[in-house]
Amino acid sequence: MPRYFASFGETTGGQGDDHDDEDEDRLDKSRRTASNHSASFNAGTGSNIGLFSSPPSTTSTPQSHEHVDRDSDERRKHSLRRQSSPVDHSDHDVASCSSLSSVRLLCPSPDGRFIHSFIQQGSDFFIETKRLPLEENNGTNSQNTAEGTESSTAFDSPAMVRTKLPPAIRAALEIDPVMELISVEGEGKPQPPTEERNPNLRLLPRICVYTRYAVFLLQLGYIPSSQYFMTSPSKSQSFVEGCVVSVTEPLEHLLLNSATSSSIIRTRPAPQHIFGYATVCPATSLAILTFDRALSEYSLILYHGTSGKTTAPLVWRTEQLDDPSQQDSIVDFCFGISHTLRLFAAVSIVLVKSSGDLLTAAPIVFEGSVVPRPVVTEALDYLQARLEQTKDRNTAPWRQCKAAYAYVMEVFGSGLDDAKSHFCTARLSGKVAEWPIQPQGPVLFASLSGESTPLRRTVIEPFGYTNVIGVAVGMQGGRVDFCVLSPTTALPRFAFESQVDRFDLDDIACKLGAVVECVDLKLRMGHSNHTTALALVRDPIIDTILHVVTPLVVASVSTSAVRLASNKLQGQSRNEAVQTSAWSCLGTTGASGVTIQGAIPSDSVDTGHQLLVCLSDGTTEPINVSQAQFYNELGNVFDSTSTKALKNSDAATAEALQLIESTPPLYTILKPLMQKIQMGLDSMGKIVGSQTSYRSITPETLAVVITVKEQCDNEVVLPLLELRKLVQVRRTQITSTLEDYRSQLSNLQQSAKDLKNRTAVLLEKMEKVQSNESILAQRGKALLQASQDLTPTVTQEEYEFFQLVKRTDAKSRKWEAQVDGLSVQADAVCEAIKVEGVSAATEGLNGNAGFLRLAHDILNGQEVNLEQARGHLQALEDQTQAIAGSAGLLDPSEDKSSNLPKAKK
Repeated sequence: MPRYFASFGETTGGQGDDHDDEDEDRLDKSRRTASNHSASFNAGTGSNIGLFSSPPSTTSTPQSHEHVDRDSDERRKHSLRRQSSPVDHSDHDVASCSSLSSVRLLCPSPDGRFIHSFIQQGSDFFIETKRLPLEENNGTNSQNTAEGTESSTAFDSPAMVRTKLPPAIRAALEIDPVMELISVEGEGKPQPPTEERNPNLRLLPRICVYTRYAVFLLQLGYIPSSQYFMTSPSKSQSFVEGCVVSVTEPLEHLLLNSATSSSIIRTRPAPQHIFGYATVCPATSLAILTFDRALSEYSLILYHGTSGKTTAPLVWRTEQLDDPSQQDSIVDFCFGISHTLRLFAAVSIVLVKSSGDLLTAAPIVFEGSVVPRPVVTEALDYLQARLEQTKDRNTAPWRQCKAAYAYVMEVFGSGLDDAKSHFCTARLSGKVAEWPIQPQGPVLFASLSGESTPLRRTVIEPFGYTNVIGVAVGMQGGRVDFCVLSPTTALPRFAFESQVDRFDLDDIACKLGAVVECVDLKLRMGHSNHTTALALVRDPIIDTILHVVTPLVVASVSTSAVRLASNKLQGQSRNEAVQTSAWSCLGTTGASGVTIQGAIPSDSVDTGHQLLVCLSDGTTEPINVSQAQFYNELGNVFDSTSTKALKNSDAATAEALQLIESTPPLYTILKPLMQKIQMGLDSMGKIVGSQTSYRSITPETLAVVITVKEQCDNEVVLPLLELRKLVQVRRTQITSTLEDYRSQLSNLQQSAKDLKNRTAVLLEKMEKVQSNESILAQRGKALLQASQDLTPTVTQEEYEFFQLVKRTDAKSRKWEAQVDGLSVQADAVCEAIKVEGVSAATEGLNGNAGFLRLAHDILNGQEVNLEQARGHLQALEDQTQAIAGSAGLLDPSEDKSSNLPKAKK
């Protein structure tokens, strides 16, 4: 299995030392162009995984996953051998979730015009909606609005709308932190309730905010009036104050039935065509994965949008996870996406366990989903071809395709009858649509890879848009595994299949997945609350790029492994090498409490390919993805060398170093003098000497000799004297320096002796401490035990109970306000209606006298029903007293008269 390693922000060694030496600013922008890494690998890792193999049982096992080809008998033993120990679902504990650790508090609108972010300031919670492209200052718009000009930019789309969440939601968020912010807007424009419709109200895209125990669907809006334009004290940007138009809790009735044990694992919006899926689902449709600890049961709950319908097509217990130890849990899920068999991929989900094993489940269909007719025809043609190619009809694959064909025809077949229709709408009213779903797999066994230190998987995200179902699995520490699954793993399976068929289909499915690339980023996770905070954001513009988000670092990974694996399965392999690279986009030290809360890509025409990163202080940092990728590729071509300046921590050492550097070398001083002496000697010739007689000396010769002597004194002797003086001065300096060195050396020797003495004293003390270590340990253990016995502790169950009481109290206050409102309305109606007649107040009651007559008729009918019920109760009471009297259970002195009120005549 190929591996790619890249280190971003390690605390020891590598690049982490550079960040530790830097000033701990709130935002370390220099990390945007951090060191880049790239590597190439063989493209043979994604060898044949059985795409469209017919029959599927003939598919060969990938070389890198030989462990998944287990014997069928062994699979049956593993499936039947279950332990009685409960499942360890500590991953879903309340204590493991923190509002600071969530990195999914930023989401875009489906049309890409707005981004929504969740901000907490003190005890208040806000939703900030910003228009793209981002603006540093919105003073122009606010000025135009203040002057009363009808600017469409100012009125229709302000730069930012800040909406304060109501007290009911704030009370819930104070108890349980927010897990994610989701955009759930669909096709068309949202409409507010009729009674709350305001002609000046501007609606924003609908969003969903959820915690572990509550889901809120919010319809936000704002009124573009000058009095709503305010300026944030923390930044110079103006904003419009928004309002919450409506709030819906789709799972309130379900979670109340199991409030003590059920919790939400992950909530995802329905697959929409704008994000690359083949379906267009109704607005506000949600898929919610929950876990019930009391029943050890997982449930996938579907909320079918504005219709308000809620179903649970997939419910399975932990015994069905094919886990002999029963210590593995489901941590996340995502919808599949593929260019081939698009319908089956869009109505299937891929679930990941904490060990890394992948499961699939299909079909997951939302009521009213719209699918293009060619997509449905493609799925039916494939199923029909599989049925025709399978000669033996007494096999599990044939029965699976037959059931899938019947389901597709029942749910999507209504649109096939009309030849003019280009779309098919999902209808879940038939009996076939109510078939329970059977989870399939595992389709990939990552838990059997033999990892020396297994890492806990935390998140899964679809990756790539190819002929296979590509997914990216993230785990602690910033490691990402890129996996591919055959689209045939998305074929529907139902729970009425026999156990033998289940084992046969699982044996086929376990050969249809492979891990094609592993990237270990070694990201800094920061505080312990951040260890599980990891989000994977796929880039909708470039399908080979994946963004990895943690509370401290945002990194990007580019890999062609999934694309090459898909090409190889289609017979288009050109022996290309897998190109994988990773680079850091943004990093923060977290020293001032500012962390990363989310990141989303944007392809605005004005700004280009950007990655918008939201920080916990409300600011949004745009990162140019194209520029960062270019720097990464440029760094792979040219090796950059950097020199570090010498840092002096001691002032005396710095002064001495400056003095030494300011003193020029001796040869530079002596060089001019030596050149002068050399030139003087070269200019002198041999004029007189010992062989010249005194009689031969003439005045001219004597004058020449005197001139030569004077020249020799000036050009040779004097420079030699100056040279000697300079050498003596330098000798004096060197001698002084040597004396200083000797003095320092002697001081160091004395210090070493002192340290040796101190070390000897410390060793003696350490021996005494070690001798008393056992005694001190026993005393400390006794004190710890005594303090634990005296200090009150709260168990996990008690903590969950207290949280349940808080949630119940918050809901009770909300319901109390609703009941008070209904009571006021009921009192108004009761004042307007009288039993004997109609008062003057009823004349204005919708102007409909028939309504009053209908109300009287209903009351009279209810009176008749009450009289009949009273008669039945009287008869039952008489029979009960007769039986009790015959059995001797009644005292004869007791009054046997009925306690029921007498009927009115």
